Amino acid sequence: MKLSYDYLINKHKGMPCVVSCHGPSLNQHKKQIEDLQRKKKIIRISMNEWYDFFEEKPDYWAVSNSEFTIEASMTHHPLWAHRGYPHDVFNLYDIPLLYNSTADLSSDEYLDKLKCDYFAYDTRHFKGHNCRQIL
Repeated sequence: MKLSYDYLINKHKGMPCVVSCHGPSLNQHKKQIEDLQRKKKIIRISMNEWYDFFEEKPDYWAVSNSEFTIEASMTHHPLWAHRGYPHDVFNLYDIPLLYNSTADLSSDEYLDKLKCDYFAYDTRHFKGHNCRQIL
């Protein structure tokens, strides 16, 4: 199901949130983050290939990559196979997906195949303005 701003805004108001990215600095905090998440003391938003770093699924999954796309996942693009990414990964984990629609140009055909809830965000058009208004 396509999510709306109204669904997301204030949904977790007052709840601490951890946005987890990748890198060695995460290692010293990973266990604590997962423990807090399991105890429902935090909301976790993880980026891109979170499954290479965590055992626990995040509460939300954010992706912003022109290669790590919904369509590439579903078609098991050769880049995915080369990197060893799981096939159809977005449906496999069934986590609400927040994806950058200005980087991920997956077609509506593939978005319609998503079993997970998803929200498309736009990093190019601030406050919903078109490019001419911004300039």
